[in-house]
Amino acid sequence: MSKIKKILITILVVLTIFIILILLREFILWNTGKLDTSNKMSRDEMIALLDKGATYPNYSYSSDVNYGEIRTKTIVKDNKVSTYIGSELTKSSDYSTGDTTDYWNIDGNTVEGKYNNPEINKYNQHLYDYSVVADYEHFGKEEYEYLGEKEENGRQVILFQMNAPKEDDFNSAGVRFVVDKETGLLLRRIDFWKYLFITLYYNNNNRNVEFDVATDSD
Repeated sequence: MSKIKKILITILVVLTIFIILILLREFILWNTGKLDTSNKMSRDEMIALLDKGATYPNYSYSSDVNYGEIRTKTIVKDNKVSTYIGSELTKSSDYSTGDTTDYWNIDGNTVEGKYNNPEINKYNQHLYDYSVVADYEHFGKEEYEYLGEKEENGRQVILFQMNAPKEDDFNSAGVRFVVDKETGLLLRRIDFWKYLFITLYYNNNNRNVEFDVATDSD
């Protein structure tokens, strides 16, 4: 076998492996399992479900994004919200009034900053935004796509997607949501950007929701 032929075969094998790995990655990223699409929901129906989640009275969630090794956790109880970094309180909000206090630790002393946000409840579930779905004025051109529902971790969840307007035939971008069907709480958000079928950007933000765990002391 000639040297050139060996090089060509090697290149072909490498390209084949590379393509297989890309396809495998796409399958792992986007495989949702079998979805039930028999109970399709419109965008307005989904907004109503998300609005229901915005009033759910008792839960906590923690971001996958840490500050070093310290996890951020938010606790919701009867429309009052407390956010912690580790064990340190950093924000408290009353979603009934819009009153909010930020806390900073400066040289061992706690400094407070108080303000009022009258639109604190608008298009968000206690600091978790869903305006891309509900705000027609700013996101009316985003395409709503119902994907279906399935069981996940013992709960029925609904998957849907907001697709950004395409700039050309090759690029596509959007955000996918996973919503708890019973409560309307957002469980997960996936921001993505694709070129052709290849995912170039993928950010899976898991909210790590725990239901009915908050106490008055929290």
